[in-house]
Amino acid sequence: QSGNAQLGRAAFSAIKGLFDPSIGTSTNRTLEAVYEVSFGDLRRGRSIIRDILSHAWYFDSVADELRAALNCSSLLVITGDTERAIELSLAHLAKCDALGLHSWRIEFQTYVCMLYCIKEDYDTAQDWLTIIEQEGRALDGASALRVLACKLELCIIRGDQTSATRLLGSPELANLGDSLRGRSYFMSLGVRCRQILPTYQVDDAELDELKQLYEQTRGLACADCLVIAYAEALRRRSRLSDVEHLLTEYLTTTRRELGPISPSLMRLVENYRLSRSAAKRMTSGVNELAASTIQACATP
Repeated sequence: QSGNAQLGRAAFSAIKGLFDPSIGTSTNRTLEAVYEVSFGDLRRGRSIIRDILSHAWYFDSVADELRAALNCSSLLVITGDTERAIELSLAHLAKCDALGLHSWRIEFQTYVCMLYCIKEDYDTAQDWLTIIEQEGRALDGASALRVLACKLELCIIRGDQTSATRLLGSPELANLGDSLRGRSYFMSLGVRCRQILPTYQVDDAELDELKQLYEQTRGLACADCLVIAYAEALRRRSRLSDVEHLLTEYLTTTRRELGPISPSLMRLVENYRLSRSAAKRMTSGVNELAASTIQACATP
C-alpha cells in the first residue's frame, strides 16, 4: 500500500521462514507471488503464478480461492499477460454466478471492466459498465473505485471534460486510504481529464506533485497513467528535453511491467516526435514487441 520497497522486503524476510512448502494450500504461494511481482524477481513471480494456476492447489474456502484469483489476475497484468488475467477473472465470475455469490460477482465484473481499460479496449469496457449499471447493484470500496476509474478513462478517450469534471467530485475518492499507487493513479487521471482542454496548464504545485509521485512510484507497477500526465504537463511547458528524459528513463529503466508498452505510451512517443536516436535508446531495455513499435514511431 505504501509503495515502500525496503519495508516490503524486510516484512517478507521476516515471515518467509514461516512458510511450509509441504502444505497443499495456495496461501503461501500467492503471498510469495505478490512479493516477487511487487518488489522482487518478476520472472520468478510469474513462474509461481503459473504453478498456482496449473496445479490443483487446495483452498481453505471458496472465498480464499476467489481472493487468490483476483490477486493472480492483478499479478498477471504486471507480468505481461492481461489476456490470461481476463480469462481467469471471467472463469471465476462464472463460478460466482453458479454459486449465487452476488458480492463476489460485482468484484469480478468491475475487475474485468478495469482489465479491458488497462488493455485499452474501451468499447468492451463500456459494455461491461453498461451491464454493471443495468444490474443496479450497490457498489462500495474497491468496486466503486474501479467503476469510477473506468468512467474517467472513457471520458479521457472521448474528450468528455464535462462528465469528467463531475466524476472527479465523486465521494468514492475519499476511500483511497493509504494506497500510494491508488493516490498516484487517481491524481494523474484528474490531471489527464483537465488536459482534455488543449490550453490547460498544471500549476507549479501540481507539477511538483506529479514529479514527487513519479519518483515514488516509477519502480512500482501501474505508473503508466502518471507518466502520461506528467509528460504532457512538461510538454505544455515546452520542456521537451525533460519529456525525452522522462520517457527514456521510465521505459528503459524503471517501468515494472514485463508486457508490451500500452498504446497510450506508444502514442506519447509518436506525438512528441522524439528523435530516432532517443527512440533507439528508449527501446534498449524494453521487450522486443514494444521496442519494434517504438522504433517504428521514431522520426526518420
